[in-house]
Amino acid sequence: MEFDENISKLLLSDTQYIKEYIEQNSHKINQQNRDGDTLLHLACALGHTEIAEHLLQQPDIDVNAPNNDLYTPLHLAYVKGHEETAKHLLQHSDIDVNAKDSDQCTPLHPACDKGYTETVKHLLQQFVINVNAKDSDQNTPLHLACVKGHTETVKHLLQQIDINVNAKDNNQYTPLHWACVEGYTETVKHLLQHSDIDVNAKDSGQYSPLHRACVTGHTETVKHLLKHSAIDVNAKDRNQYTPLHRASVEGHTETVKHLLQQFVINVNAKDSDQNTPLHLACVKGYTETVKHLLQHPDIDVNAKDSDQNTPLHLTCVKGHTETAQHLLQHHAIDVNAKDRCQNTPLHLACWDRRTETVKHLLQHSDIDVNAKDNNQYTPLHRASVEGHTETVKHLLQHTDIDVKARDDYGATPLHWACVEGYTETVKHLLQHSDIEVNSKDSNQYTPLHWACVEGYTETVKHLLQHSDIDVNAKDNYWVTPLHWACLRGHTETVKHLLQHSDINVNAKKNDKYTPLHLAWDEGYTETVKHLLQHSDINVNAMATNRITALHWACLRGHTETVKHLLQHSDIDVNAKDSNQDTPLHRARGMGHTEIVNLLLHHSDNEVNVEDCDQCTELQWACGMGYTDTVKHLLQHSDIDVNAKDNKQYTPLHRACVKGHTETVKHLLQHSDINVNAKDIDQCTPLHQACDKGHTDTVKHLLQHSDIDVNAVNKKGHTPLHQACAEGHTETVKHLLQHSDIDVNAVNKKGHTPLHQACAEGHTETVKHLLQLSAIDVNAVNKKGHTPLHQACAEGLTETVKHLLQHSAIDVNAKDSNQTPLHQACNKGHTDTVKHLLKHPAIDVNTEATNGYTPLHQAWDKGHTDTVNLLLQHPSIDYYKRDKSGNTLLHQAVLRQSYDVVTLMLSQDSVKLNITNWDGITPFLQAVSCGNFRIMQEFISKGADVNVVDNIGNNCLHLAVRKKEFHSEDESLTVLDKYYKKLQLSKGGKLSSLAVACFLADNGANFYHRNVWNVMPLDLINDTNLKEKIKALFPPPLCLLCKSSEATVTFQPCEHTVTCKDCCSEMSLKIVPSVNKL
Repeated sequence: MEFDENISKLLLSDTQYIKEYIEQNSHKINQQNRDGDTLLHLACALGHTEIAEHLLQQPDIDVNAPNNDLYTPLHLAYVKGHEETAKHLLQHSDIDVNAKDSDQCTPLHPACDKGYTETVKHLLQQFVINVNAKDSDQNTPLHLACVKGHTETVKHLLQQIDINVNAKDNNQYTPLHWACVEGYTETVKHLLQHSDIDVNAKDSGQYSPLHRACVTGHTETVKHLLKHSAIDVNAKDRNQYTPLHRASVEGHTETVKHLLQQFVINVNAKDSDQNTPLHLACVKGYTETVKHLLQHPDIDVNAKDSDQNTPLHLTCVKGHTETAQHLLQHHAIDVNAKDRCQNTPLHLACWDRRTETVKHLLQHSDIDVNAKDNNQYTPLHRASVEGHTETVKHLLQHTDIDVKARDDYGATPLHWACVEGYTETVKHLLQHSDIEVNSKDSNQYTPLHWACVEGYTETVKHLLQHSDIDVNAKDNYWVTPLHWACLRGHTETVKHLLQHSDINVNAKKNDKYTPLHLAWDEGYTETVKHLLQHSDINVNAMATNRITALHWACLRGHTETVKHLLQHSDIDVNAKDSNQDTPLHRARGMGHTEIVNLLLHHSDNEVNVEDCDQCTELQWACGMGYTDTVKHLLQHSDIDVNAKDNKQYTPLHRACVKGHTETVKHLLQHSDINVNAKDIDQCTPLHQACDKGHTDTVKHLLQHSDIDVNAVNKKGHTPLHQACAEGHTETVKHLLQHSDIDVNAVNKKGHTPLHQACAEGHTETVKHLLQLSAIDVNAVNKKGHTPLHQACAEGLTETVKHLLQHSAIDVNAKDSNQTPLHQACNKGHTDTVKHLLKHPAIDVNTEATNGYTPLHQAWDKGHTDTVNLLLQHPSIDYYKRDKSGNTLLHQAVLRQSYDVVTLMLSQDSVKLNITNWDGITPFLQAVSCGNFRIMQEFISKGADVNVVDNIGNNCLHLAVRKKEFHSEDESLTVLDKYYKKLQLSKGGKLSSLAVACFLADNGANFYHRNVWNVMPLDLINDTNLKEKIKALFPPPLCLLCKSSEATVTFQPCEHTVTCKDCCSEMSLKIVPSVNKL
């Protein structure tokens, strides 16, 4: 039968069946299910004592088997509360009463936690029981019993001789802590009777059991703790709270009473913030607690915390009036004590609108109603700045109140009430007989100034009703209340100020601004309207820099304001400021078009007036393209249509620069117009229009009978130059249609319009110029450049293509030095070069003054793509020498350009052994440069390895002089055998001797002598290496005697084939046969 079926039978309490199964399957008695439970576990968990008893009789039973949670059957019996089953387990000889489960609990732990006293008694009778065993939270069984208040269980545990009554859990709680936290007084009593009890033990928060009992207000528990002879009633936790602090902060009055009865109690003990218990009770408003604390003879009612607050301060902040009353009744109370900021309790009560508290404070005989804090605020200041009107009323009733007191800013309470607009507060302050309504603060602001700044109209009304009010009072900058109200646009406030009989509507501040200036400056139209209605208003008053209000309104673009100003009969529309600007100048300078039109249509406006840049209204309107305005101005009989500004621009210049064609049309219709007028750079209006590409404007200018189409400016540019330089093709087309156009006109640098268009790559423009029969396509500038030179220098291929299609083009034209092909090659413009090379007349090998062909030029600048393209041309001369006698192949080797070298070596016409003026072939050049890879290429193509330069050096002379060679091929192995034979170490660079051996293997001669009779071997300093090389490459024998070393070199073949003796005996007739060897 499966194990799970047995469990089912067990759950159904089929006792007989299970017993039979046990008898028949005794070998399976300890079998476990998926949870690790045996039948004994399940029997104990279910409380089947009879089955458990039967199982315990089996000889092989594992009574201590743990399940997956490490529970033994005994654990489960206690956890589930089956005490009878547990008794039978305890009688088993193998039972482990101290076995621990996964939470490190022994069976005693759950028994104590559940309060199974009888079971506990049985466990404690076990000789080996560990009564102080700790679980994973460091709780002993005694902890768990105390947490739950199982007093009977605790009594039995305490009787154990080895019980640790002061054991601590992971929060450093003792059992006594837990009993006090929960208020289990009976449990506490028994713990306190234990001789080893530490009544003052501290937990992780430095709380004693007394602290814990006081926190929770377990008064009965506290009473028993206080009876203990060792109790420390003044013990402090980590916040420096005593038990009295803890009880006071929670308002546990009964607990506080018992603590205060202790003879040694420190009623004034301070915590880490210097609070006494009285502070804490006051801040919470626990009046009953406070009453009992105040009755203690040692109480310090004026003790100060870290912020210098007394208990009365804290009470007043919170508005605990009843608590405050009791404090004020104390004979020692200091009602005027000051905190760190020099606030008295009255300051704080006034600040926080604690009116009831204030009333009681004011009744105290010692109260200082005018005390000042560190900002020199009185309580009245505090109440006024917050607008606490009821509080203010009570303060004002005090006989000693100083209503004129000033703070650090020189402000009175009335100032502050006006700053915030507390009208009700202001009304009550103004009713006081001692009030100074015009008092000034440190900025010379009166209360009326402040009310006007913020626009508190109701406040202003009450101030203006005061008989002593100075409505024109001035601050440090001579600003009146009316100035402020106008500056901020407080129209309603302004209306009430203007109704005052003493108001000075034209008052000036230190920069001579009137209220009207300020209102216009900000565009407060409604405010302006009310000011203009005042009979005394000076509408043309001037401020600093002679600016009127109209100037300001125009500058700011306040159209509605301007309209109202212009309606005033006294307005001076032409008034000039210190820069000679009129309001109209200001408006147009800021682009306020609507205002400009309003001013221009005013009957008093002067039409030709100039601004600081000598610009008239007509010039400005033309520059902006305001055609209707221009038409209106041109109708004026006195208009100067050709007026010039400081840049010598006429109105027509300005209109042409911006391309305002409609404006231009109206100007051109004027009988006095000068269409060819010149500006400071000698540009006509046509120059300006062409430069900007305003084609429609140009068309209308060209239709004028007086137009000079070829006029030149300072640089010698005609309008056609300007249009071509900028690539305005449509404009160019219209210019070219004019009968007087000079298409080949030159500027001061000798540029024609075609030069200009080609230099900038304006291809469409170039096309139209080239269609003209009169065009000089090969014109040269002062540097000798043709248009083709300029296009090629910039790589403007499309432009070049069109130039090359012209029948008269000189593709090989030279400036002082180079052809267009040189120019293109010099800059590496490969596409441009490609099209030049297609021209049938191109001279690909032409030389510059330095002897450079285009191929040299491209190579010298490192333009590889251009070089490759030139090399493919059928007429290219690869071997053209430069001034140093080097061919391109020499230069490629010198630059170690492998790709170019291989490209040239792949040509059928390659000249491998061509020499420069020093007799050096490209192969020798490669050896001299130490490039092994290029050297290999030459050898593979059949280069002569025994060729010599002008002083007789062969490649081995050059190789052994090199310190090292290099190759791009990092896996090179061809030299390995020479490293081995010469016993050389292989480093990062290639050994020159290994390379020399490679050359010798390819036919080079170590024994060839140069003009100084030096062999390559002579250049090797290491004698050992020299001998090794001689062994590898022995000297050649004389071909005649076959015994002596061949030492004589024949010319011109450079062969060394005979010894000296044989050479002396040779007849001339056999010498030519040497050439065959």
